[in-house]
Amino acid sequence: MKTALLGALTALTVSTAALAQGAVPHASAAGWYVMAHYNASGGFTGCSAQRKAGGQEYRIARTARGWSLGTLYRHRASRFSTRLRIDGQPHTLNGRTGVLWTSFDLSPDLLHAVRQGHLAELDVSRVRLRLSLNGADYAVNAISRCVAGRGQTRAGA
Repeated sequence: MKTALLGALTALTVSTAALAQGAVPHASAAGWYVMAHYNASGGFTGCSAQRKAGGQEYRIARTARGWSLGTLYRHRASRFSTRLRIDGQPHTLNGRTGVLWTSFDLSPDLLHAVRQGHLAELDVSRVRLRLSLNGADYAVNAISRCVAGRGQTRAGA
């Protein structure tokens, strides 16, 4: 009972920013909360898996733009390049600052590295964010299922 209540409270905390953007809870496991996203007209726009760990809220998302990694940490520029290290391996990312999230495009190779990785270190505005990637493979699979079903959940699921 305590575990279920703790999970529900964590989901509520993680999804606060997402709900402000027209997101609907879809699934959860491995510390990730999968959300289906809709625009103001109710049109499906994609899915994300969010996590709150180490004082950071971050997500992996799939939209019409493709795959991205996002954080609530704001960058002062609307578009910029930055460094990402996954388990110590360096990569360069293009970032864009939105209303709530700062997002970074993920190529297929980077998405694979995120899925297999344990720790991502992301440099944003002279701050290094340390993001746990535990369960990221689950998150990407769940996002893919969410997108394939256009955000709909199966009856009884």
